[in-house]
Amino acid sequence: MAYYKAGYLYQQKSNLKSDFLVTTWGNFIDVAVLEWCKLFGSYKDHHHWNNIFENEIDEFRKLLLKKIGMSKHEFEGYHQTMKNYRDVFAAHWDDDAEGKIPTLDSALECVVFLHAHIFQNFYNINALHDKVKDLRLYYDICFKEAEFHYKKFD
Repeated sequence: MAYYKAGYLYQQKSNLKSDFLVTTWGNFIDVAVLEWCKLFGSYKDHHHWNNIFENEIDEFRKLLLKKIGMSKHEFEGYHQTMKNYRDVFAAHWDDDAEGKIPTLDSALECVVFLHAHIFQNFYNINALHDKVKDLRLYYDICFKEAEFHYKKFD
């Protein structure tokens, strides 16, 4: 998500239309949506969050919605937008489809919340020496790294 967002902002500022950058940028959005959908897409997916929190699905959903500032109905709409992009563009290509790239701000908030919730509930804090403890900080590091590389195209 960070690499996509940095590329998007870079392209907006520079108005550069390099095929390499456009392709790379497009790949980043596709992977971001595909990975988000593994965690939040379909309940039947192996890595979906409800398989992690089987005994607290309603509680987790309530906390997630509060954290991202969405109602259940709003989240369902956002969820459908992400799944549609995945199904129509990232995983398959429907020739007659019109592309609508989803915003990733809420997707990022979902993943940051899920990551924190997993680590709070399943990991001993002393065992995290080689793990990413703060996903928001990791996102920021990746964003800065991407900015550095995009600027090389100036």
